[in-house]
Amino acid sequence: MGYSQITTTPGGANSCSCSGSVTFTAPIASPSTFQVFDYLGNLIGTGSSPTGQYFLDNLCGSAYSLVMVQGGVTTTYVFNIMAGNTNPGNSTMLDVCSTGGNINLNNQLTGFAAGGTWQNPAGTPIGNMLAASSAVSGWYTYQYNGGGCPIVTGILVNFIQNANPGLSTTYLICEDYEPFELLEPMEGNPDSGGQWYYTSNNQPMDGWFYPATMNSQQFYYTISNVPGCGPVTSFLTVTENQNPSSGTSQSIEVCQGAAPFNMTNYLGGSPQTGGSWYSPTFAPVSNMFNPATQPAGAYLYHVNGLTPCASQESYLTISFVPNNPSGANASTTLCATGTPLNMFNALNGNPLSGGTWTNSANQPVDGTFNPANEAPGNYTYRYPAIGCTVPQAVLNISVQQLVNAGSDGSTNLCESITTFNLNSLLSSGVPTNGVWTNENGTVVPANHH
Repeated sequence: MGYSQITTTPGGANSCSCSGSVTFTAPIASPSTFQVFDYLGNLIGTGSSPTGQYFLDNLCGSAYSLVMVQGGVTTTYVFNIMAGNTNPGNSTMLDVCSTGGNINLNNQLTGFAAGGTWQNPAGTPIGNMLAASSAVSGWYTYQYNGGGCPIVTGILVNFIQNANPGLSTTYLICEDYEPFELLEPMEGNPDSGGQWYYTSNNQPMDGWFYPATMNSQQFYYTISNVPGCGPVTSFLTVTENQNPSSGTSQSIEVCQGAAPFNMTNYLGGSPQTGGSWYSPTFAPVSNMFNPATQPAGAYLYHVNGLTPCASQESYLTISFVPNNPSGANASTTLCATGTPLNMFNALNGNPLSGGTWTNSANQPVDGTFNPANEAPGNYTYRYPAIGCTVPQAVLNISVQQLVNAGSDGSTNLCESITTFNLNSLLSSGVPTNGVWTNENGTVVPANHH
């Protein structure tokens, strides 16, 4: 404030006497101009000096400000004039930041004398405690009884509006949101120009949230670039909710005599539990389907999403089939040189097409059996229906190998031979239990006459 540059002469002991004066000497002796204002803002004196000195008299016991312009630089000083020996406290200047705490005005005056009253710049009486958030620029005056007229001192307040970091906010998002700037969801219209930090480790970050790679967490935003004010901070808590999963729609076939079953288990994907089921007429139903009492049709599964994630829905379409859609067991014998067999056509009963075949080793096979290169045995057909009394049908296939009748041949016989055994002409190893026929196809005995 530069009290060393100001010398004041008190007015008379009667505070109504305006006989005080002030002498001002600038820190640097150079040309200067001066203006003096009372605490009400009235200009009461002006002047200039080649050496930076200024004198003003006929001053009452009150508070004043002196504005000096020197070398293009404007500087403000404050002073007060005592009434006789009565000084309720030396006037001062004070920067007040809007985000500061409460200020005890009494403590700001050097040599404060109790017993007076405070007024704000509008002249309204106030207490000695000033809330920084409600302060304004101007004189906060201290009126002290000087006998007839008040003696005035006070504080010239320079009010500084701090930056606005916004209001602490909780922001709900869904996992499929696009990246966003953290300032966007902040309430309270925050100012730009601050720095974002992770609350978890106080490390700075770029001010963006990336839902694809980041999880729910808290951040804080600090602005610390306002001269005369300390840093201001607000918090943003981002809660990232996951999309619900109702699974994927599926169609199933159910045997009419099946036991009740949980429909959720037959949806595709990974449906989460806790959703709601609805019948084909959209009436609420249990997740348990009872074939004996409920109709076929499309059953809707609905899962609510946590705000702001959208709900998800899937359908389970149920159809009824006979109790033995795989058909009935059967057996068949094939020749090793025969044509491939469509096994489905060899089953008994009334099988439905669309099932799957497995061999005796429970390995998947197609529905065609080739006797030339496939092993005989049991082949099982399963139709994909739920809860069937007869869940499968078995086709037993036997393969008959072709008998070796030997090679064609010829021989010459003497006419005197009366009996000849045809079997003796067969190649070695050929069975002799076959049947001989002549060129007309007539069966003849092996012992030929």
